[in-house]
Amino acid sequence: MSAIILLAGYSISTRVTQVAIATILVELSTSATDFIYLNYFAELFTNIFFIYIVIRVILDLLHRKEVDIYALVDAINGYLLIGLMFCSLVAFVDLYAPGSYNSTADSKMELVYYTMITLTTAGYGDITPQLPLAQSLSMLIAVTGQFYVAVIVAILVGKFSSLNTKEKN
Repeated sequence: MSAIILLAGYSISTRVTQVAIATILVELSTSATDFIYLNYFAELFTNIFFIYIVIRVILDLLHRKEVDIYALVDAINGYLLIGLMFCSLVAFVDLYAPGSYNSTADSKMELVYYTMITLTTAGYGDITPQLPLAQSLSMLIAVTGQFYVAVIVAILVGKFSSLNTKEKN
């Protein structure tokens, strides 16, 4: 997770890389203590960072003039970062309201799995939201995943087709 945060920050700018390092340090400091308010702060800080990174990646993708391998990589990165952003939100909900999900959640990997399965709307049903807040977040994750795929694919196809039309003329 730390490597993904660092690489996401590095891909944007030096200043964002510094914020990424601060995010990593805050996350690491929570593993050294059981102070619950520090955990809340770390999750909130990480969520804000992910939201910022996702917005920047999507805006960079929208401002691209042509569809090339970098645009496709940005589209994939945006989708995966949305998944990680929601994973961080799911972890925050699970921390804030224990028992939000019917998993042991001893490791964050179960929450990553749950979030990615919900984002893709595969929904195997082995981990389910139990509380209204978790259920609402799950609906938001599913709708966002489908909306992202539909909108980004439409944008990429539109840019690609307009590029082909200009080349033919």
